[in-house]
Amino acid sequence: MKVRFNAKTAFAILQVAIGLSVHLHAQDEDFDEYSKLNTDLGMSWSVPVNPIAGFVNYGWGVMVAGAGYNFNQHHALVGELKWNSLYQTNEALNPLRKALNSSSVTAHGHLFSLTMNYRYELRGNTVGTYFIGGGGLYYRRPM
Repeated sequence: MKVRFNAKTAFAILQVAIGLSVHLHAQDEDFDEYSKLNTDLGMSWSVPVNPIAGFVNYGWGVMVAGAGYNFNQHHALVGELKWNSLYQTNEALNPLRKALNSSSVTAHGHLFSLTMNYRYELRGNTVGTYFIGGGGLYYRRPM
């Protein structure tokens, strides 16, 4: 079974995610605000920028998971694992379709990443911000 990503699929996934998140709470009243452990889990949607935008459309991922260590209330290290699916544009596939004399040529790929980031966080009573930077390993596999 082949699943094609489009705007309707993205909108449906977004509606389900919003509907399920109504009953979730980001923080409990008794939660220690400056815990030593930080974690994240989510779903990704990628919008490519130039120069890759000429070859790849929007992408989506089923898994984004991370964990890290908070040294104090401002400094932390965060590791993250991500999987993302990418779909090629018609412009990128047209030379192959012409060479193979077949209009049925399609393609997509997967992007896997493992990153480690430093995070500097500033929290107020109602508003906060953070700055994050780091590096990682990225592996792209064509399908």
